[in-house]
Amino acid sequence: MRKDKVSGAVAAEAARILAESGGLDFASARRKAAKRLGIGDRKSLPDNLCIEAALREYQALFLTHRQPEALRQSREWAARIMRTLHAFSPRLTGVVLDGSADWRSPLEIHLFADCCEDVLLELMGQHVRWNNEDRLVVYPDGAHERRPLFRIQHGDMEVELICFPSGELKNRIPLNPLDGRPMRRARLAELEKELRES
Repeated sequence: MRKDKVSGAVAAEAARILAESGGLDFASARRKAAKRLGIGDRKSLPDNLCIEAALREYQALFLTHRQPEALRQSREWAARIMRTLHAFSPRLTGVVLDGSADWRSPLEIHLFADCCEDVLLELMGQHVRWNNEDRLVVYPDGAHERRPLFRIQHGDMEVELICFPSGELKNRIPLNPLDGRPMRRARLAELEKELRES
């Protein structure tokens, strides 16, 4: 089988795995798909962008009723959370922003604070329960840095609040793990406009 056909087959299977299983990242889905299809040649495996395109195609074909509604609900929750945490200049990012989220996708919001303990105090003041961990982020200059991540459960939805120093709001944007480019981030006003237009 030609390399492009192998890559396409693995991307399609990885997309199906992502859509049906949930909770997997692209790398895990790619490995699982390659194993299921008996593909051992790593050079033939698709990159993240190919898998993302296959995932969108799968959603358009098989999840036409559920995925758009799940995406809209996720964006509405994102807007509510961003209003609540407006003091930390929240920015929506990830699959909820790019439109490929489904009902299992986590909601990812970047927050900016001189002291991340201020975010904790705000969550405590609102009686929100959270789990604290770190997220490794990569910057265009090659730096790898850990940022505090507050994981909260909002009904059935998982929310990831990642705290960055205030100075990184405009001039230091981490790279998107999917394509290696600076992450797209949206302000509340942009998200509300998207919701109105959809």
